[in-house]
Parts: sequence; structure tokens; C-alpha cells
Amino acid sequence: MAAAVVASVMAMSASPAVAAPGAEAAGDEVVLTEDFRGAVNSDGERSAPVSVTATPGVPGIKGFAKTLNAGNWDAGHVQGIAVDADKGRIYYSFTTMLVKTDLAGNVLGTVSGFTGHLGDLDLNEADGRVYGSLEYKAQEAFYIAILDVDKVDRIGMDAEDAAIVTTVHLDEVVDDYSADMDQNGVFDGNIGNTPDHRYGSSGIDGVSFGPKFGSNDGAQYLTVAYGVYSNVGRTDNDNQVLLQYDTSGWGAYERPLVEADPHRSGPDTMSGKYFVRTGNTSYGVQNLEYDAFLGRWFMGVYKGSKPQFPNYTLFAIDAATQPVLGELEGTGGDTGLLIDLAQDGLVDPATDIHGWVQKADVGMESLGDGLFYLARNSVVNGRETADITLHRWTGNPAEPFVPVNDESELHRAPAFTSPAPAAATTGTGYSHTFSASAFPEARFTVSDGNLPRGIALDEASGVLSGTPVDPGVVEFAVTAENGVGEPATQQVALTVDAGVGGGLGSLGSLGALFG
Repeated sequence: MAAAVVASVMAMSASPAVAAPGAEAAGDEVVLTEDFRGAVNSDGERSAPVSVTATPGVPGIKGFAKTLNAGNWDAGHVQGIAVDADKGRIYYSFTTMLVKTDLAGNVLGTVSGFTGHLGDLDLNEADGRVYGSLEYKAQEAFYIAILDVDKVDRIGMDAEDAAIVTTVHLDEVVDDYSADMDQNGVFDGNIGNTPDHRYGSSGIDGVSFGPKFGSNDGAQYLTVAYGVYSNVGRTDNDNQVLLQYDTSGWGAYERPLVEADPHRSGPDTMSGKYFVRTGNTSYGVQNLEYDAFLGRWFMGVYKGSKPQFPNYTLFAIDAATQPVLGELEGTGGDTGLLIDLAQDGLVDPATDIHGWVQKADVGMESLGDGLFYLARNSVVNGRETADITLHRWTGNPAEPFVPVNDESELHRAPAFTSPAPAAATTGTGYSHTFSASAFPEARFTVSDGNLPRGIALDEASGVLSGTPVDPGVVEFAVTAENGVGEPATQQVALTVDAGVGGGLGSLGSLGALFG
């Protein structure tokens, strides 16, 4: 038997090391057996032996460690992260492998053997799987990799295991990437300084689920961002290109990953194609993230090279901003759906481009309540590693994200976010939920007046429910309070319409029975 691969696990507590599935505990070390040296791809190539050096984090905020290390790996640099807070899992893309840890930083499993480029990741809350961009430029094949991460339970699982990884091909990306723009009959391939590649497309990188552009709620769409060559000699590559897809029917397109024979199964159409003018970048949107709390999209990029642009490295789009059909500047007359950048942050007077100078290009994950994990990549003893740090959003032009040291930094007074209650009907079950943006969570009380007879308010959830008895208009006030700042109060005039029986209480019910 070949020598086992030894991987040390550095813990920040006194608890003993716990071996991941497929590994054996040996004192303070985890010994990976021969079966877990790395997966073999379709070309017969085995990935390099793994090295697990994840550092569990210190007690954190809202259940999230302030800092975590993902371990040291013989792989590409970290390119994206995704967090499943409900299941207590974090996923890292290292371009040729996926690493799965718990929220304390303990490695639970890996998927290796990707010979393409596994990029940004996001969790699809609808099916519990992780979606990531996956490129094979030489084969002109661009996929969304769909990883059934619940099945990743040991180190060294194979990327071509159909039970774990399926893929969906994106024809639109191929059409733009492989466009022979100079019409000389030859596509120049993966070369940046060429007239080819429509909009300068270099493939895909950023991915995130969120609402359709122009809205901050509703159905969730998978949004895919193009990579874009920086080529300073062309003018049509200064927009970020974003595709939106409804993935609810993608089961019909999913196929196993077979790197030696790339499939082309995928949707013929998109839900939308959009353009955001940011100026020049190097390889477009590396990390794309939707934050429901702020109601905006974030785009982390590598710094561009054209001197006429500010070359910011972080941009934002307010989700409610409506796309507008217009001409794509620098393309010679192409039109498309344009989305304006958010109007905060730094601003370049010459171009009116807004953004920030902030590293958000190798991992950015929204955690709610203004919290984010931001990743940094580095090399330790010749192996790639990633450190993620808990930040909060400030929006400050000079420092949009700052590390969080205490939960009190997130505290904010309540502000109602729920609409006015709809009308009710006597004799019919009724429900309305009062909601407020607040941290810690607010409690709801009736602070003035009385509720309609038959209706009650749950103070913890804010749910107003029951079966009203009497018709009429009932006025009362609901207050949200969490001990931070001033309470918020919403005045309510609830209309209760008369239902069958006239809504006369018990007498009305008797009248309905006896005529």
C-alpha cells in the first residue's frame, strides 16, 4: 500500500481533532488513506494529494465565526464561496476543486478533478444545491455546475461522479465568446487582444440567485456574469453582461460532467440579458452577490487598465432599478437592456461611474443583516488557501466594508417594512404579518386602541390572525420595539366587511341558522 497522505488539522480549541469521512484520526493529525489522494478525471489525471489545514474560527456573531481558514490545497486560487446557514455549511471553489466545511472551519469533504475553471458559487435555496460557473474554453463549453453538496461526505470525491455533479450548458455564452467579430473566418480562441469575442466575452465567472432585475422580491433567478477581457484597444468591452435564467425546469437539461466529451444540453433562451456600464475591468465580474437585506446586487472585479476610467473594483446595482432599452456605448450601434449603477460610493466626474476600491474578487457572501464574508487568497508552503473575514456593510465611499468586532455594531432600531393590512371579512379566517427591519428582532404590541373581536396579534412573529366577528372599521396602532433607539409605530385602520350572517356576533349566527 502506498504511503498515506498526512494532513494536520489546527484547532483553536482544546477539543481533539475529528477525522473527516475517509480519514483516520492519529493524535493531533488526520491521516488520509490512499483512496482519498484525489480524484481521477476522464483524461486519467489524478489531482494532487490533498492537505487539510483548516483553522476553526473563534466564537463569532449571529453564529458566524469572525475569521476562518479554508485549508491549504494543491489547486487553483479560491474563486468563490457559498454559505448554507441553515445546515451550517460553507463551500469554497478553488477553481479545480470544491471544499466543504462546517461553520467552525472543519473540513467535511472535497470534490476534485475539475480540469476546467470552477468559479463563483451560490446556494439555490429552492433545491439546496450549490451552483457554480464552470468553463472549458478550449472546447468552447460553458456550464453551470450543479453540486448535490449533501452527498459530499468525504475527501477526494470525483467531479465526474454523476450523483454529485451535473451540468447545464449555456449556448448564449458560447455564441458571444466564440463570435468572429472581424469576420475573417477564423475564431482566435482564448486570446484577449483580438477583435473576436462579442463584448470582449471571456466566458463566465460570477453567479448569484436573486430577483428579476427591476424588482427586489418575487421569484429567484440564476444570474450569470460574463468574464470580459480587458483589451484596452477596443471600446465594446466596458459593460458588464448579466444573464438571468429561470432554473425551475433545468432538470430536463442536467447531464453528468464528462470532460472528454462535453455535452451541449441547456436552455435555448434566457429570462433576460442586461448590461451595466462600469468601465474597463480585467476578466469582468469575478464575484456576483445579491443581498436581500440591502436590496442590491454587488459585483466584485479585478481592476481594469484603461486610463479613461476610474477602474473601481466593486460596483453595486439597486435591485429595484428598472432596466431601460438603449444603445450600448462603444459597440457601434448595438442595443440592449441597460441598468444604472447605484449612485453611492466614489464617483468619477468624467464618466459618472460610481463604485468602490474594495477587494471582493475571490469570494463574497451575503449573510443577512448587513453581514458579509469576504475572502482573501494566498499561498502557504506552495499550496493555495483562503481566509474569510466577517464584515458589515457601511456604504462609506472610502471603506464600504469593515470587519465586525461585536454584535452591537449591527444593532438598528425598528423600521416597518410591511404594507397596510388588507381588509378582512366576518366569519372568514384572516392573517396579516407585520414586519420590521431591526436587529435584534423586534417584538410587536398593540400600543393604542383595540384589535377587532376575534383577532389576535402574536408579539414574537408579528402575525395578526383569527376570524373577525363584527363588521366595521377598527383603528389601532402596532408598535415594534427591540431596545435599540426609538420604537416604530404603524397606525392601522382595518376594514372588516360583513360576511354571511351579517356579522352580528352570536345573534347574527343564530339569525343565519333560523332565518
